[in-house]
Amino acid sequence: MNDLRKIMQDGLPEATPPRDLPSLKPWVVVAVILVLISLGIRVFWPVPTSQPLPRCAEHAEAQTACVK
Repeated sequence: MNDLRKIMQDGLPEATPPRDLPSLKPWVVVAVILVLISLGIRVFWPVPTSQPLPRCAEHAEAQTACVK
């Protein structure tokens, strides 16, 4: 039996087998962990507020930075 006869009887073979889509579960877990870390930093490690600079005096000798 030649190849043409076999193709006519059996049909064409599938070029690529059907594949399952990749799972999103690992990416969801990574995203949740990153969000929890971000919230933990925001809640438990706040940024300290900065103190305003002092006003400049007429004879400021020891001050290194001041606001006029």
